Amino acid sequence: GTQRAVRRFGAQTVRRMAIGGETFVAAEALALGIVDRVVDTGKAFIEAKAWAGRIAERGPLATEAAKLMIAVAEGEESAAATEALASGFIALTGDLNAGVDAFKTKQKPAFSRS
Repeated sequence: GTQRAVRRFGAQTVRRMAIGGETFVAAEALALGIVDRVVDTGKAFIEAKAWAGRIAERGPLATEAAKLMIAVAEGEESAAATEALASGFIALTGDLNAGVDAFKTKQKPAFSRS
């Protein structure tokens, strides 16, 4: 929304867009940080599809973790997001299974830190 836009682009730029209804040419949008790249006319879909393909080839968990950490660093996510990331990390370890098994059998868990 508007608050996120102000944090990212500054109040002056958002005022120009939201109140003044101003639009920007590609070079100005790039300079203001509204877009992160500019491509030749008619090439946007091709470039976007290629970029999506590169993202799809990467590890999905690492990609999601990177997106979350970037959002946290930008102030877009709360501590709950960091907690979700930590929980997701734990879910991928053997320690989760050790804890669950110990709970089920009412025994002390043998954590391996792996």
